Amino acid sequence: MKGLMKSAAGLALMLGWWTLTGDGDDPNHESASSIPTTVWEGGGAFVEFGAVDPKPGDELRWTVAVDGETVDEQTEALEKPLEENYAFFLQAYFDDYASGTLAED
Repeated sequence: MKGLMKSAAGLALMLGWWTLTGDGDDPNHESASSIPTTVWEGGGAFVEFGAVDPKPGDELRWTVAVDGETVDEQTEALEKPLEENYAFFLQAYFDDYASGTLAED
C-alpha cells in the first residue's frame, strides 16, 4: 500500500510540475494567437463552428470571408435531438486559408 501511495504522490508532483513550468524545450510545439495563413509549408486549415447543448430547432449559420470577400456560407438546422456521442457543427476545409480556396471533396 505504501508503494502505491508513493507512486500516486510522485505522479501528482510530476503533473503539478509540468502544469506550472510547461514544456518550453519541445521543438515540435508551437502556439499561435490567430489562425496562421500558412501551416507547415502551405495547405489547409479546418474551420469549425459547433453548438454546445443544441436543441431541436436550433440553427447554425456562418459566413467565412477572406479580405472582405465571402468564400463560404453555410446554414444547418437541428431537426431532432442529437444521439449520444454526436455533435452539431459546421465545418469547412481550405486548401489555402490565406486565399480562401476551398478544398475539393
